[in-house]
Parts: sequence; C-alpha cells; structure tokens
Amino acid sequence: MASATDHVPASTYGAINDDVGTAATNSGAGNKEDENVKMFSSRRDKLVFLCLAVNNLIVSICFATMVPFFPTVAATKSPSYHIPTTPASPVTTSNGSTVAPPVTATLDETSSTLIGLVFSVATFSDFVFSPIVGHELPKVGPKLIFLLGCILISGVTILFGFVDMVDDWSTFLGLCYALRFAQGMGTACMFTSSFTILAGAFPKSVGMVTGTLEVFSGLGFMIGPAIGGALYGLGGFKLPFLVSGSTLAACTGLVAIVLPSPPARKKQKVSLLTVLSQPRTWLLIPSALLSASALGFLDPSLSPYLDKEFGLSPSKIGLVFLTGAGVYAILAPLVGFIGDKYSTRPLIPLGLLLTGVSYQLLGPSPLLGLQPALWRTICGLALMGSGIALSLVPTSPDMLVTMCEKGYEDSLELHSALGGVMGAAFSFGEGLGPSVGGLLFGAVGFSEAASIFGAMILAHSVVVTIGTLLGRLRRKSVAVVDANIQDETKALLQSDKDDDAVRDPERNPRTTPRILRRSLSHSRVPTFDANMVTPTSVSRSQSTTSAA
Repeated sequence: MASATDHVPASTYGAINDDVGTAATNSGAGNKEDENVKMFSSRRDKLVFLCLAVNNLIVSICFATMVPFFPTVAATKSPSYHIPTTPASPVTTSNGSTVAPPVTATLDETSSTLIGLVFSVATFSDFVFSPIVGHELPKVGPKLIFLLGCILISGVTILFGFVDMVDDWSTFLGLCYALRFAQGMGTACMFTSSFTILAGAFPKSVGMVTGTLEVFSGLGFMIGPAIGGALYGLGGFKLPFLVSGSTLAACTGLVAIVLPSPPARKKQKVSLLTVLSQPRTWLLIPSALLSASALGFLDPSLSPYLDKEFGLSPSKIGLVFLTGAGVYAILAPLVGFIGDKYSTRPLIPLGLLLTGVSYQLLGPSPLLGLQPALWRTICGLALMGSGIALSLVPTSPDMLVTMCEKGYEDSLELHSALGGVMGAAFSFGEGLGPSVGGLLFGAVGFSEAASIFGAMILAHSVVVTIGTLLGRLRRKSVAVVDANIQDETKALLQSDKDDDAVRDPERNPRTTPRILRRSLSHSRVPTFDANMVTPTSVSRSQSTTSAA
C-alpha cells in the first residue's frame, strides 16, 4: 500500500504531512521556500484574486439589495393586504400628550410565508444544481462555467427590477420564484467553478485565499441592504436591481479578460460518488452543513428576542447582528492561513465545539441556570463567529487533502467533484438554518431553540474528534508499515547483489579485487562448442582410433 504522501507534491499541500511526517515530502534544505505559505507568486495572481474578490462582493450585493424593501412591495400585491381606513383611537403618552398611532397594514400569514419563500428558492436551486455543475464542469471548463454563472446572475438581477410592473398576485409570485431559481442556478455555476479556479491558481494557499474571499462575500451581504435601501429611496423599485446587475455584468467582462484558462492536465476518473465513498466525507459534509446553518439559524429569532428581553431599537439590533459576522470576516483569512501552513484537521472539531458552546450562551441555555444578559449574548455571538470560521473555512481544503492522501491526483476532475459536493452541503445548510430556527423558536422559544441546536453541534463535534483521532492513528500505522516494507525491500535488493557478486565476481567488478579478476581471466577453461566440430576433424579422429 502506498504511503499517504506518495501522490501529493509537497509544494502543493504543505499541511498534508502533519500526521505522517514532514520528511516524506519536505526532505532537504531546497524545499524551505515551499514551507512558507505565500498567497501570491506573481502580479497576475494578484490581479486574478482582485477580480474574484470584487466579483464576490458584487454578487453578494445583488442578493442582499432587495432585503429592506422587497417584502413591503410584495405585500401590496397580495389580495389579503389591507390598510385600515378608520383611524385608531389616540394614545396618551407618558408625558401626558395625545398622539395618533401609526396606521399599520395587515397581511395574512399565508401571504407572508409565500413572500418569505422567495428568499429561500435561490438556496434550494443552488443545492440542486451544485452537484450537476460539479459533474459537468470538467467537460465544459471552469472558466466558461464561472462566466456563465455571472452572466446568469446579472441578467436575472436586472430582470427582477421589472416584476413590480405585474399586479396579479399569482403571476407576480410565479415570476419571483422563477427568477430566484435561475439566480440560484447561476450561484451554483459560479461558486462551484470558483473553488476549482482557486485550487488551480493558488495551489499553495487554497485555504487562505478562500478565507479572504469570504471577507468580501460577507461584506457584500452587510452593505447590500444599506445600498439597496438608499437606491430604492432615490429611484424606486427598479434602480437597486439595475445598478447591481449592470455592475456585475461589467465586472464579468473584466474577469473574462483576466481569468486564466486552466492548463492541460492528465485526466483522471473522479466522480461525485468517488468523493462520497470516502469515510471522512461524511464527517466534513455535516460539519459544513451545520456551520452554514449556524450562520442563518438566528435570522428569524434573534431580533424578536433582543426586542423583547432588552428593548433594543432596530439600529442597535443590527449592530448586535454584526458582532458574529464581523468576527467571522476577521478570522476567516487567518484560519485559512493556519490551515495551509499547519493542518486543517484540528480546526474543524475545535470550531464546532466553540459554535456549540456559543449557542448555549446566547439564550442562555435553561440548563445553565443563568439570567438573560446583553453582554453574554454579544459574547456568544462573537464566539459563534470564531467557531464558524474555524469549522467552515477549512472544510474544502481538508477534503482536497483527504482525496490526495487516498492517491488521487490534484486535477480538474477532483476539484470539480469537491466543489459540487461541498457547494451542495453549504447551500442546503444555508437554507435549512433559518427554517429550523424559525420552527424551533415558534415551538419552544429562543433559549430552548438555541440550546437544542447547540447540543446538536456539540454532539457532532465529538463525532468529528473521534473520527479525526482514528484517522490519525490509521495514517501513522500505514506510515510505519510502509517504512518497514521499504527497509525490507532495500535489504533484499542488497542481499541479491551480494549473492550475485559471490557467484560471478566479474558481474560486480567494483566489489571484486583486481588480482582476483586478473587470475580469473588467465585461468579460464575453454568451453566445448558443437558448432566448431567439422567433418574433417571427425574423420581424422576416427582414423586415429582405427589405427590404434
């Protein structure tokens, strides 16, 4: 059986030898340069990264720009939307003045649910199409798939700006669902091919580059609602979609020029089933799913909890939300760097442990017997952001290292299959988190819901820890067996050479004394050759015998 690092170049995967021994790949002083993780090796790498970063930023803005105004506009299309015509009774304030309460429109629960599904359709589409894109990507090429995804997202975003012209409720919802579904298809194309491009363009720093790009994606989701609200105030419903979609289209043209085509590589047969057949895959997929779910689990429940328990205003609630996202954005590049330079495997169970503990602090959990406190909630969100960074960023690089340890070469087919599997896991978790969070919040309340979800993450952290330790023991045993086999093979080869030298010293003149070789050459006995016997010699011998 081959050792774990026989098929993996040291310059590509510096962290793969954490359990097997760095001497297998980093032998000699000539490879010291490769041990230093460098993010960019040329100006072209910097330009490629800059284009991908700006592209991720704009795509995130395209998705988030509709958050502040779309639910309100969509509600006006519903038949159940009602604005009271009779003014409400005046209300006396604490200082004795009388004011008229604001007129509040009403909307039935079914219409609210249907509007909420508009946001989740794109996630469902991303989950469905990520494995399909991963399967077809080697045939088409990552650059073309990436550009097609960007074009699809930009086109659909521009078209979405015209749905407010439809007044019929059913038609309006149908168009919104169809456009968001197409937007999810574009996301599957873009992000699945993005991992393939990153793994090929930055083989020595996949984790660091991926973590840094997460900063730009998170920044887009943070500033997207603010940009969307400002543009909506300036030009109405169409302007936010037209500006963000057109900007993405222009950025796509620049990416098409700068993005390199992948070099020709030896093809290998790697499919989604190949990735799914690896035992560690079933540790990493739930890790990515739970980490992505943790990002959105609090969306439907944290805001009402902060309003009820602490009476925070919407602006302050937004600042509290930014705590977890901000810590995640800061730590993501650092986690990627650590994974590239050392190892990704201890980071994932540690991140799951921190995330599970953070959810116990948010409520806090009824088992802790603590009273709700704003500072504890903020600390829990900061701990959650750091835990998600540790558990989510290293998943794709870890899976890449795992497949290379199994003997698969670093190839386009491998990157495509991994991108499809991990993209599907992330998108499914991204859509599952708010759904499960909303259901648990409505059934048992915020503290209990956060405690239950945190317990699930803690249980999986134990499973991942045990699996990681068992895998490390197995790799060490394989390395010892390989070393013993190599030693025995060398000993057998040496013994064969020694035997050959004893039987025929001239085969190994370097190991035979010169005097012995000279004596052997002078004392050689001629051998008999039947072909050298002629009829004349035979007759002469016969006549001699007769005379005798």
